Order: sequence, then structure tokens, then C-alpha cells
Amino acid sequence: MGDVARTVPALASLRAAFPDARIDWLVQHGFESVVANHPALSNVVTLPKKHLVGALKQLRFGPLRAFTKALRHTSYDMVFDLQGLARSGYLAWASGAGLRFGQANARELGWLGYNRRVPVSNDVHVVERMLRIVALAGVKPLHDMRLYTSEADRVWAMETLGEPAPVVLAPTSAWASKQWPADRFVALAEALLARGRRVAIIGGPGEEPKVKALVELARQRAEVINLIGRTSVGQMMAAIQHAALLVGNDSAALHMAVGFSRPMVALLGATIVGRGGPFGRERDVIQHVQPGDVMSFKRPGAEKLMERISVEEVIAACESRLASPSPG
Repeated sequence: MGDVARTVPALASLRAAFPDARIDWLVQHGFESVVANHPALSNVVTLPKKHLVGALKQLRFGPLRAFTKALRHTSYDMVFDLQGLARSGYLAWASGAGLRFGQANARELGWLGYNRRVPVSNDVHVVERMLRIVALAGVKPLHDMRLYTSEADRVWAMETLGEPAPVVLAPTSAWASKQWPADRFVALAEALLARGRRVAIIGGPGEEPKVKALVELARQRAEVINLIGRTSVGQMMAAIQHAALLVGNDSAALHMAVGFSRPMVALLGATIVGRGGPFGRERDVIQHVQPGDVMSFKRPGAEKLMERISVEEVIAACESRLASPSPG
């Protein structure tokens, strides 16, 4: 979902270059709301990934054939693969588009699906990497990260979160190595409450067990609003858009905060900020890298980098952002 959020500059660039074109975005099922309201987009095409993968595991190829047939039927002139994996490279090829753009060193042999390839170093930030792909078509890159929500979701956020806007915490992650210790989020929330701030907690379905103490604090204090697993993607986006401040791990929430130009405190561990951190918001990152650290969140022991971040420095960063909330 974070990858979708930080791909919007490519969309904005394409729309500026082709103001009258039909521009569709193939998005995995469940993530449509991230871009559905973007004014530069013509249509969202949903990729039913789980359904297709399930069918293939049962050696049923009919659903995939039907899906690719529908892609071809649209008769796209150009396709840009901005994910760069085997499945996205295959879908680029299967679209039947005459021009298929992608990264020359795309992973999993994804580059086989393209007939227009650009070599891009993996040391370049992922946003810049995607913009270099669209530039291959003569498109001027625009660093427009703006995201958009529906009016219904914005109304929901206002009614649910109220005023003054709360500090929104995004304390969960799909990877334990990317998650700041849950007890420290509790300490942060208590410090914010002591300073007269209200707090809201966001997260995906089934993630409450990762932050049990924080959920318990929400049960005890009316000033803490628990939204974990209780929002749609669009509502979660609107909650971030409404936030006085976003504090979060390396997750989609950070990239959404960039898209809404919200003040943030980004807690990063074994992530190389210049490659995958919140784009253009390096000053908002708290991270402690030491000589000899291997910057891979998949490596055993990577969680130690998150443990180096103290509660005190995060509180101080929050106070600074809230006192001077201008992002960037």
C-alpha cells in the first residue's frame, strides 16, 4: 500500500504530459482507495491477486486468461511497470500494449515483459526510480506526491476524530524488525496525553495483538481513539489527512503523510532512507545507524536498530513538530 502511495508522482507526470489520455492504474485488490480519488486518474483496474494466485495453485488458468483478455481488450498504447516484479512484468506484456516501459534490472526477470527499458541504480530513491521509467517516454518528471480522499471519508474523519485534531500513531508493521517496541508507543501516548493532546491509533485488521498495551490504554482513556482494524483504507487515509501529527514506523502511513503534507515523526530501523524512506522528508526521520549495521529489515537482529530509538527523543521530536507544524 505504501508503494502505491509513493507512485503518484508518476501518475501526475503522465497526466501533465498527456492531458487528454485515458490513464488507468492496475492496483491490487484492497488498495484501490489510495488512488481512486486522484484527479489525474481515469480509472482504477483492480487486480484480484489472491483469487488469481489461488486458482493457479490449483492449476486453474481460466481466471488469469480472462483477466489478461480484459486487459488486452482495452487496447492500451503504453504500459509502465512501476513495480518491477515477475507478475507486473508479465501483466505489462499480457496487456498487448505496443510500448511497455520498465526498469532494465527489474527483479525476478520482470524486465522480460518490456520493450523499452531504462537502467536505474537501486541506490536511487524508489520515487526517482519510477520517474525515470516514465521519463523514458519523454515525460517530464513531476515530484507531485499529493494524495486525495473522498468527501465521505473526510466527513467521517472529522466526525470520528473531532477537533482539535489528534496525534495519530501508526504503531504496527508487517515486519517485527520495522516496529518500534509497543511499550514505548504507550509511553509516548501517555506523554502526549499529559500535554493535553488527544491520540488516535491506526492499523490494519488483526493487528491489535501487536500493541495490546496501547489498545488497553484506549479502553481506559477516552482521549485515545482506537481505530486499528476499524477503518477502510480511505478512512485511514482521511484520519492521517486530519492529523495534527503522524508518528509511525516504516509503513504506508508515513508515505500517506507525505502525500497529505502532514507533520510527521518517522521511526526507521534497517531502512536506507535515501532509497525507501519518506520522500523529501529526511529531516523527520529518527534513526540510529552504527558502523557495521547491515541495512536489511529481513536480516535476523534487525529489530535492534528500532530499539535504539528512545522515548525521550520521540517526545522531543513531537513537541518540536507540534510547536512548528509546517511539513517538509
